[in-house]
Amino acid sequence: MNPKNPLEIAGADLRVRPDEIEEDWLIEARRRARELDEGIVQPIPADEVRKKTRTFLA
Repeated sequence: MNPKNPLEIAGADLRVRPDEIEEDWLIEARRRARELDEGIVQPIPADEVRKKTRTFLA
């Protein structure tokens, strides 16, 4: 995989309808919210994510 290709990173399939994408994102958002609420995962501060992203992309 070429990490500079955003379509590969996102796993995008251009044949998917926008309403299917929206539904998938809602399912994913609910799953993530549940994991946070149940303490399964811990949130990461946005500034820490930005710092790691800058380092990764440098």
